[in-house]
Amino acid sequence: MSRQQQTGKLMSVIENIIDIPAEYEKTVFGQFDYNIKKIEKTLHVTIISRDGDLKIIGGETATKRAKSVFNQLIELAKRGNEITEQNVDYALSLSFDEKESAIVELDDNIICRTIMGKPIKPKTLGQKKKEAVI
Repeated sequence: MSRQQQTGKLMSVIENIIDIPAEYEKTVFGQFDYNIKKIEKTLHVTIISRDGDLKIIGGETATKRAKSVFNQLIELAKRGNEITEQNVDYALSLSFDEKESAIVELDDNIICRTIMGKPIKPKTLGQKKKEAVI
């Protein structure tokens, strides 16, 4: 499938479809679909959500990155994490560095727990490296 841009250059348009379990949609999409809008704006893709499927439309590299970001956010949601703006920003930045799976690896380490039982985890790769040295 291809479409002509305003500049006259030919651009390939790719569609990727991801299945998102209904119980994680709200967490992954964010309040008022904020996370989807942020990913669309950053990666220059169009995202359409219907019946538990997420259709990502855009250039080949952009759709591949968006699919990877969503897969990582879904995995974090499955582990019981609240998806925050920081998670989305970090997943997006890691997608540009081609280290997408690193955000899920961060979730593996629990440094300690608070008095209320909440786990304390590293939030960046730098924090994970520092924790490993200590």
